[in-house]
Amino acid sequence: ESSITPMPFNKLPESSGNTLYYQSEGTITKEDYTEHLVPETDEVIKEHGKIKLYFDASTLHVSDFEWMALWEDTKFAKTIMTQTLRVAVIWSKNFVLDAVAHLFIGTEVKFFSADQKQEAKDWIENTNES
Repeated sequence: ESSITPMPFNKLPESSGNTLYYQSEGTITKEDYTEHLVPETDEVIKEHGKIKLYFDASTLHVSDFEWMALWEDTKFAKTIMTQTLRVAVIWSKNFVLDAVAHLFIGTEVKFFSADQKQEAKDWIENTNES
């Protein structure tokens, strides 16, 4: 009997159009960005122009990121900041991601607690796209 390890960035079924929903779990590596998250977001940007991102990282801790993954996270944020309308992040340690939030210049970034998932979904969906 084999166990299936979940992908660190699981694209959720709510994803549609220019809105991408992800749940993060497990150890996050550089390849999770370069082989999954970046190509998926690039594809949606090419099709729709600007995107909205929802990340449920409520079960993650900074120790779940490999060092090179943290670098890829910073590069990812800087690369897509001009193509991103809003980013909703479900995270139990907001102070950690506040450091990354400033990279999304011109993008609304809002943090939500684990019990505010529906509020985060409502916020990300009710974006005036321009």
